[in-house]
Amino acid sequence: MKMQRLVGLGTVAFWLATATTWSATALGAGLDQEMQTAAVHAMMAAGSSSLPDVRMHLHHAINCLAGPKGEDFDAKEQNPCAGMGNGALSDSAEAPAHAKALAALAKGKAGLRAASPGAAQKAATDMPASLKSRGGSRSGGPRGAPPRPPIPWPAPRSGP
Repeated sequence: MKMQRLVGLGTVAFWLATATTWSATALGAGLDQEMQTAAVHAMMAAGSSSLPDVRMHLHHAINCLAGPKGEDFDAKEQNPCAGMGNGALSDSAEAPAHAKALAALAKGKAGLRAASPGAAQKAATDMPASLKSRGGSRSGGPRGAPPRPPIPWPAPRSGP
């Protein structure tokens, strides 16, 4: 009876710890994915040759940053970050990540206002640098610390 209770409590503790780790990792992962996707589309904008193509990719990057409820979200344009979160600006609880997303958004908006492909490409080229290394880790410890290792599954017992 005691052994069953201990095994039961151990199983509950394992699943609670695992669920907590997964949810913490998922929160940070959505923001990281949104910022990485915005950076990828900014790089695609920088590599595009025509102004309409540069603007299209800038819109995609801005939509990832603003999110569907954001003021700068353009519903007429594609949102490559759909399903990842609510936009990097909404999902960034950490001040450094929010500031980086705001800086990238400002550069993207400047690129949309540009009259020449070269000026728009320059703004697009500057966006990814703003989005690098959001700092901190929601799934780890202090800033820069590696994520916590997963909780190991108990090894099967051998014998009776």
